[in-house]
Parts: sequence; C-alpha cells; structure tokens
Amino acid sequence: SGSSVFAYKEQRIRMVSEKIRIFQEAVGDSGAHWVADCTFEFKNLNDEEITIQMGFPDRGAFPNRAWTIGNFSTTIKGQTIPVTRKIVDPNHGRPKGYKRARLLRRKNPPKLLPLLPEDHDPDGWRAMAKKAMTEMNLRFAAAYTWPVTFKPGETLIVKNRYTFGGASANGPITMCLDNNTMPKEKIFWYDKEGWTGFGSGPCSEAAYIVTTGRSWHGTIGEATIEFEIPAEVPPNHVIPIPPATEVTDRVVRWHYTDFEPTSELRVLFANTWDSGGEET
Repeated sequence: SGSSVFAYKEQRIRMVSEKIRIFQEAVGDSGAHWVADCTFEFKNLNDEEITIQMGFPDRGAFPNRAWTIGNFSTTIKGQTIPVTRKIVDPNHGRPKGYKRARLLRRKNPPKLLPLLPEDHDPDGWRAMAKKAMTEMNLRFAAAYTWPVTFKPGETLIVKNRYTFGGASANGPITMCLDNNTMPKEKIFWYDKEGWTGFGSGPCSEAAYIVTTGRSWHGTIGEATIEFEIPAEVPPNHVIPIPPATEVTDRVVRWHYTDFEPTSELRVLFANTWDSGGEET
C-alpha cells in the first residue's frame, strides 16, 4: 500500500493540497512494482518560524516479513532531504495469527479519531496528539521521517517518491473484498455491455492510505489521487473502492475538496475466466 504524509508532532500546519500519481514500473525481465509520485502543499498558519517533523508510515508486507515501502525519497525546493527510518515495532505490527487478524481488521476496521482541535490548546492538543500517534503506531510499524522548517506564514511544496508492491490473493475476487462480498454500487468499469462475470481467477489490489492526512490542521484543502491502470489489465477488471470520481479505460481518479478522509482508497484488479475456461 502507498501512504500519505502525516504530521508527526505538530498541528499548526495545514495540508493545502495533495496530488498523487500511482503507476506500475517494470523491474527486471518479468517483474513490476508500483511507483507513487506525491506532491504536497503545506502552509504555516502562524506568524512565527516553525520546525516540525514530518513522517510517512510503513508496515509489513504480506506474506513475507519485508516492509511495504522502498526507495523512499523527499524533495523540498529542488533539494533532496535526508530521511530517517524509524521502526516502532520490529515485528511489523503483526499479532499472532497474522493472516486471520488481517481479515478481522477488514471486517472490524479501527475507528478513526476526530480531527485534532483547531484552537491549538496545548494540553488538549498534546493529549489528542498522543492518542492519535498511539493509534497510528498500532496500524503502522515504521515511518520515514524528516525535519521541515517553515518561515512565518510560508507555503512549501514537499515531494515524495517511493515504490511498493501491492497485495495479491490466489482465490477469487471475494478474497480481496471487504466481508468477502461484492460492492452493492455499480462501481466497475465495464469493457463490454452487460459484462459482470468475475469467475474464480486471482485478484490483486493497490491501495493508497489517506487517513493519515487527518493529522494536519483541519481538512485537506484539495486532494487528487489517481491510479494509472496497467496496459495489460482489461478495463472491466478494475474495481475502485470507494467509488471513484472518474474511471476510464486507463485511469482511476478520486478528487476531493475540504477533504476529511474516513477510509483508504483501493483499486482491485480481478482476473476473470470465460465460459470456455480461458482467461479474459
């Protein structure tokens, strides 16, 4: 899964906008991984200089014990900024019976905390920030962090780029769906009129974590997140969850204003089989 940058210990900065482009890149002769190009615009809401620590969450990759995010970089004002990788839980945050726990978490997702207070009351903010970071640590076992200094009232552009592998399952599409059920809304991109079959082929998903964006002041002013659909994936195999703002034969796009994220964004890819047993 890809992730959104979060405020590690600060609430005096607003995320004015985020623009995310996620696409596949070939690796070697036959492999591929996902690449996320992220551009964030932040504004210091105060009339004093502030140095904060930003972070990008990471977690264990399924099924092995590797980490999800790789080749992570940060650029500000055209300069590459050194990042520090901090591990909260060397066990990748995985409880015993990880596979089972993973399914349970989908059926009973953790409740999101409300946006942190906008009045910046020191005692109230510290208590809520501590609670928010404790919750984040339970969901993400590591983070890439780096310092950022804002001049009074300054707006800065922060760019991140990284790779991730996505997730896959050997079973039918229901293995990739919440509660193992098909979405009720008609959110698929149909390549053919009336095509609804998904057969028993394997499924995979790519996700972008947006709920960490709640750690900034107020709502996110504007957010655009788009997944470019790999050329070899037939359009009728694409299922955006939640329903996307726009779905074409080559891109899935979500666009929000005054965005308060409540769930992560996922694109499912379902391999289907025709009546003759041939993959389509």
